[in-house]
Amino acid sequence: MKLFNKTLIAGAITVATIAANANTFVPLDEARIGYTVTELSNIEKQQLLDQAIWLFEKQYVNLDQKFAFYDDHLDPIAALQNIDVTQLSTEALNSELQRIFNAQRDLHLNFNTPIYNNVLAAVLPISMTRVQNIENRFQVAVDSLRPELLPAASAAQVEIGDEVVAYDGVPIKQAAMQFINDGAGANAFGGFIRALEQMTLFYAFQDGLPENDSVTLTLKKADGAVYDIVLPWYAFVLSPEPATVNSVQAITAESNNPRQQLKNEIRQDWLSGSELPVELWTDIPEGNLSFGTFTNDDGHFGVIKLTSFSPELDIDVVVDIIRFLMLTELANTDGLIFDVRENGGGSIDLSDKLRQLFGPNDARGTRAKVLNSPSNVLFTQLIGSLPGWPANIGNSLTGVTGKYSRVFNFTTDEDVNELGQAYYQPVGVLMNAESYSATDLFTCGIQDIGNGIIFGQDLRTGAGGANVWEYDVLEFVAPEYALPIPEGYDFRVSWGQIQRTGKFMDQLIEDEGCYADIDVGLTLDDLRGANNQVERITGELAKRASDNAPSVTVPFIEPSVLIPATEAKIAVGINNTNNVVVRVTNQDGAVVIDERRNTRGQTHIDVDLTTFAQSGESYQVELIGEKWWEARVWNLKRNIIIE
Repeated sequence: MKLFNKTLIAGAITVATIAANANTFVPLDEARIGYTVTELSNIEKQQLLDQAIWLFEKQYVNLDQKFAFYDDHLDPIAALQNIDVTQLSTEALNSELQRIFNAQRDLHLNFNTPIYNNVLAAVLPISMTRVQNIENRFQVAVDSLRPELLPAASAAQVEIGDEVVAYDGVPIKQAAMQFINDGAGANAFGGFIRALEQMTLFYAFQDGLPENDSVTLTLKKADGAVYDIVLPWYAFVLSPEPATVNSVQAITAESNNPRQQLKNEIRQDWLSGSELPVELWTDIPEGNLSFGTFTNDDGHFGVIKLTSFSPELDIDVVVDIIRFLMLTELANTDGLIFDVRENGGGSIDLSDKLRQLFGPNDARGTRAKVLNSPSNVLFTQLIGSLPGWPANIGNSLTGVTGKYSRVFNFTTDEDVNELGQAYYQPVGVLMNAESYSATDLFTCGIQDIGNGIIFGQDLRTGAGGANVWEYDVLEFVAPEYALPIPEGYDFRVSWGQIQRTGKFMDQLIEDEGCYADIDVGLTLDDLRGANNQVERITGELAKRASDNAPSVTVPFIEPSVLIPATEAKIAVGINNTNNVVVRVTNQDGAVVIDERRNTRGQTHIDVDLTTFAQSGESYQVELIGEKWWEARVWNLKRNIIIE
């Protein structure tokens, strides 16, 4: 929420550490030298097993959903209870726990081992993605590569856009199906994309290492020529730094996929064929944010790309930056593409607060429920008492006898609607099956309230519908239940199961995700340099843009402005707006103006505060433009501070 933002990878590996140290690729056969798994005692192995069972029984909120969504789903509790730690080496136990956790197909649910020999991941020098044509939604092609890591004989041969035919001699779709559980991706699209990811990138702390040191791919050129290429695995090596939780102030509402964040770091300098054809400006304070504009036959369009909801800056500062871009650099564009592909999530607060900027309808706070367990009674009571958290968390389990808590808020509607709309042309959110966690929440939330069009590179988002706790948070809050585990090991768990709002009220996000309003799946031609995908997007945005559309002229950009009491008037330009709701609220929350004005044919509207404005007071002015009765077409919010 408004507290310290903690996002961990593999227990003690932070994203900031990765960014600072992610610069070493070593051939995997060399990295294997000295790669040993430290042996645990049987007592320590049993500690791990016992706490894994406790996690599934008392904390993991999505298990019922998994059984309902997937046929023949692996029962994790039964599988764990069948393990005899005295019969397994530590390496074998690690592998079995990783198998059980990954089979739940929930990237918020993790068993993380120590980082052995500083090997964080194993990576091939190419990546693959799903492409489609009229006959086949599940083709596979090379979508990025790192030329200097390719074998010399192959560097000039393999190209972005080459179709992948087989993986180690197995037809590619069949091979991907063999990696579905290991990839841990949800639903058909997330499962397939994460399987392809797993075939080129092993996260050592969750997957171990590949059995072999190389992979043979069979690829097909655009001209139909088929060839084989042997690709070596590389170890991605860094020196970790520890991070721990030692205060309740470190507890924050996070919904993220650190695997995605790590993947983005590893592949940040690779050649890619799936980016939009626009030069993005990155010379802004927030490193996860970039923007640009481009012109094509459909008009002049803006692009904002957000690669993570775990910002480097304060959440409210990032919201202000995006708001400022919308009201200035991008204000005169014909439409906006907000690109959240490969965004693995992060802060629920940021996800919730951004949605108000995109359209006329109010955002909704995130709602969730948790398992009814003794440890969660402690958890909810503590969190409900912390500043910045909605109070209804605190009593969500009071008097509850069923399996789940009452639905509570991570954020409130009031918290996420302080600024109002900032962009007044059509908006499209471009997502794919790697848009996960808080990005699921953001994308589904835009769809729930109707503040944009969802363009899907895949037909569904990645579908992670929960907040997540690290095990050290559980240990800190409920040490009598979250007992110590061996040093270097870690768990993460889906804690609060999030429910949709608005048009999709009470539907789950987990596994289901949100469907694309318009399918803009990549094709082989897109990867080979065509602009089919972006032209489909801009064509749809252009259909919704019109010179005769209802509009408002923003009187000033700043969310708050200082005005003398005698000059406390606002003149707002409007166009093609039948009605305007005018609402003015004073600093005590009392409504001093609340009226609906008929503005048909008018080109401006005045709001006069001089009759009641007092020096030192502040007022929120909210205008809601309507095309028809109560059918919102724009809104405007500003705070007036009286000198």
